[in-house]
Amino acid sequence: MQVTAYNSAEEMQEDLERTMRKADTWVKPFQAKITVGQYVLSVAEGEPVWSEILETYNEPRMQHYRFARAFSVFVPEGELGDIHVSQVITAVSKEDFETARANGWKIKDDEGASS
Repeated sequence: MQVTAYNSAEEMQEDLERTMRKADTWVKPFQAKITVGQYVLSVAEGEPVWSEILETYNEPRMQHYRFARAFSVFVPEGELGDIHVSQVITAVSKEDFETARANGWKIKDDEGASS
């Protein structure tokens, strides 16, 4: 974990805005199209994170954020929060999402071994 110290709230806000604009440059066309009702897969700390997209934002600065419920081996009951679409590896079907739920939010390979 990286911790950054700021001298003021304004300095912190400026850094946040700069970081958000940088992340926006990484968005691929398929990621920009992610919308409410879709299921997506990302990775955090080497583990898959399965998310259900619940809302989009109307603010231009939030155009690449989605409000979602995310599930993983870390938080199997799910947690609400924002995801930047540049973190999404792929969209997944509801069936794949439910299979992941049944597998404890792990990905199984062709031979049934969990990753």
